[in-house]
Amino acid sequence: MTIADRQALIGRRGLAASLVRQAAVPVMIRPHTTRPIATFAVLLIAVIAVDALRGAARLRRPALLGIAAVASGAAGALGSSGLSSPDILDDLNPPTLPLVLIGVGQTALDALMRARSAQAFVGIAGTRLMTVSLWHLLLVIGVAAMVLVARGRPLPVTSASAPRTRTRTRTRTR
Repeated sequence: MTIADRQALIGRRGLAASLVRQAAVPVMIRPHTTRPIATFAVLLIAVIAVDALRGAARLRRPALLGIAAVASGAAGALGSSGLSSPDILDDLNPPTLPLVLIGVGQTALDALMRARSAQAFVGIAGTRLMTVSLWHLLLVIGVAAMVLVARGRPLPVTSASAPRTRTRTRTRTR
């Protein structure tokens, strides 16, 4: 693991810890005031569980793809079913389950991207898809213009097609 990888990992851990802390505050206030020792014990068990899962984090590619697909699909299902807002900005504060699922999916994809073959695939596919996207954008604009003309509506006036008028500047006289 390089220094850059370790720094990126530390950044993700800090972000994840902040997310968990913020999400847990409303839930943890009551248990902390009523049973502080039991609450501490549960948190300690959670820390041990996280360390155990970290050891199992060296998953193979199919497992990482599966985790990413399930997490992203679950986040999409929550948003499309109405159980959660489809706008991710609404889920930021306090953090909600779809935000956590998106984080899990992105973490799995990030781990998958460490393989050279995945980097090569994304590099090649990304450049080709951007080209296709830009060509289709021209097509969409053309179709929209044809629909406007076919319906007898005038095309919108843009700053490039508007007639240019000169404005006179007044000079001050003394």
